[in-house]
Order: sequence, then C-alpha cells, then structure tokens
Amino acid sequence: MTTIYFSSLNSEEIDLLESPFDPYESTDTPLFGKPKEIGHFSIDSERRIHFDRSQMKYLISPLKMKNIHLNLDANFSSDIFHEYVTLEKMYQTLHWLKHHQQILKTNLPKTSTKKSNIDFISVRGALALIMCTPYLSSSLHNQWEICATKFNGIIYFTAIDTDVDIAENKNASIRQMKYQSWGYKFEQYLTTDSIEGSPDLSSKTHQLEEFCVILKNVLNDHTLLYKAEIDAVIPHRQPTPGFGDTSCYTELKTSKNINTIIDEYNFNRYKALHWWAQSCLAGNLEIICGKRTNDGIVRSIDIYRVNNLPQHAQGMWSADVCLNFCNKFLNFLKRVVIEDDYNVVYKFSYKSGDMIYCTKLINPELRYRVIPQWYKENYG
Repeated sequence: MTTIYFSSLNSEEIDLLESPFDPYESTDTPLFGKPKEIGHFSIDSERRIHFDRSQMKYLISPLKMKNIHLNLDANFSSDIFHEYVTLEKMYQTLHWLKHHQQILKTNLPKTSTKKSNIDFISVRGALALIMCTPYLSSSLHNQWEICATKFNGIIYFTAIDTDVDIAENKNASIRQMKYQSWGYKFEQYLTTDSIEGSPDLSSKTHQLEEFCVILKNVLNDHTLLYKAEIDAVIPHRQPTPGFGDTSCYTELKTSKNINTIIDEYNFNRYKALHWWAQSCLAGNLEIICGKRTNDGIVRSIDIYRVNNLPQHAQGMWSADVCLNFCNKFLNFLKRVVIEDDYNVVYKFSYKSGDMIYCTKLINPELRYRVIPQWYKENYG
C-alpha cells in the first residue's frame, strides 16, 4: 500500500499535481449504495447482443453435489477460446444505452444545470481495478490504462488493453490459456439453462456467451451506471431477477488448493481483494469457489460471504481504503475531464508506482476511443 499522486495538465498545459491519496489517512467511511438492476442483455455464441435473458443461467447447488470430481481440463482443445478485448465490454454497455435512451433523460429539477442524473458510465471491471489500486504495487498485475470522455455532460470511462496486456495475450502459454479456460469450465459444470435442469457439457461455445445486467449505484456524491457480467442465478431466491435487487445473483470462481502459509497469504492478499471488489459492485452476497489441483481437478467447493472477505484479509487490505480511493479518482475525473467532445479522450496511466498520469488525446486511434461514431450519431 502506497501514497498515490494524481498528475494532469490544465488548460495552459502546465503541470498540475493533485493532493495525494494517502491510504493511512483515509479513515472516513464512504457512502456506497446497494446496486440496483435497471436493465439486462445477453451475448450469444456469435457475440451478438440481445436485449433479453436468453443467456441467463441457474446455479446447481453445490449442496446437492456428491463425490465432487470436476475436470476443468475437459474439452480444452475443442472449446472455442474467448479472445478477450477489454474495450468491447464498454461498447456492449453503449449498445444497451442506444436502445434505452430514456435512462439518460430522467427529469431533473429546473434549477439543475446538469443534463442527466448520471455522473459516470463505465463497466464493473474498470471500477474494480480502480478500487484495488492502493494495493497493486506488489501485485503481478500492477498497471492499467483507463480512458475517459465527456459526452453530453456525462463522463464515460473504461479500462483498455495496454501494450503489455496485448503482448501477454499474444504470447500466452498453454498453461496461462488453461487458467482462463478453467474458470469458464467451472461455470459450465455448475450452471444450467433452467431451474432443476442439467448442465450442457457438450457446448463448445460457452466461453463466448454472457448474461449481463446494467446497474445504477452511488458512491458518496457520484452517481454511477455500469455493466456487470452475471455468472448464475440462485434458484428460488427472492427477489427474483429483474426486480432491481441483485442478491439473487452469485459469482463463480476457481482457486488452487491452499496447502501452505504462502498459498493462504496470496489468496487473502490478492485474490480475495479482487473478488470482493467485483462482487460488492454487483451486489453479490457470496462467491462459490471450486478448489482445484494444479492439474485442474476440483474436489471441493467453498462458499465465501462477500462481506466477510475484508475480515479474512486480517489487515492486508481495507474495504474503506478501496472505496475512498475510487471516490478520489472520480473526483479527479470530474476536475480533469472537462471538454465535452466525443473526439477528446483523457488517458490515465498507472504503472506500479506512486503516480497516476493523465494525457489528453484528440481524435485518438480506435483502441483509445471511448465513444464510437455510431453512439455519437444516436445521441448527438
């Protein structure tokens, strides 16, 4: 955990250094709301978007599973691998917004100068990444780039694939590809298309398919709208999907068996932190984890209560520090991202140090463009 400084350029292109974020001084308890589902969509095996629940899955209760032996390596060579592009997730959100324009046109008080009651539009992954930043300095994945654009009074921002990310994905080893594939396979074992149904283990395209919800939430004075992928619905849990409350959804994860003190430290210090950030943003109450061997065999399943994860960390990280840092970053965005133009992108870069840098890009290349032309034409 380290003190982090925010560096940007003002309109005269003079270096402007914001007040630093010191985790040790962040004692305030942030106001973080309960996420509310306001919409949903599905992504099919050809990566087409549908404004329905066709890809929603139901959880097969681990309590009903006996003599657990799940081979996460099954069909690895024949399953279609998902080539992950981070910016694509933001564009999915924009496709949904394009067809639900009324969400951004909620009536405001006559005295308000704002164009919308939403301050930021993003995706869960970007928000989780920001929340975890105070603890990234010693992590293996300790850098990120986030691009932001102000359009019609709202700041849109998302993480993008850095040059390092692109190189790592291009040169990924078979072992690294398996680690990614195993998470999808665990989901396939534990989910079904209908309540009391059976999993479809013959599908080769399950990595490509998604069910997502659009969430609205608040962090202190900031109103957020963001997209989150949902792994499964817990059958018969009330309220049911579509009623706003997201506690009916659950997160599915895998993690290697904890055999040593180092294994336990790494789990609590790194993995539990990211799991907590993802799940609290989605409003999940628990995480269902398949404990695997190094060869990808799951023989036991644990259930982690999301609210208990910070206590399990035993002081290695703090939920309040994460949320306070996210609040600080959002304040920084509001002060820096001021030009309301879809052709202008503010790129924020963090590289495992004590500084977040901002660069202003005008007419950037596509990999940095937060607002595509088709979305601008729909709202402009």
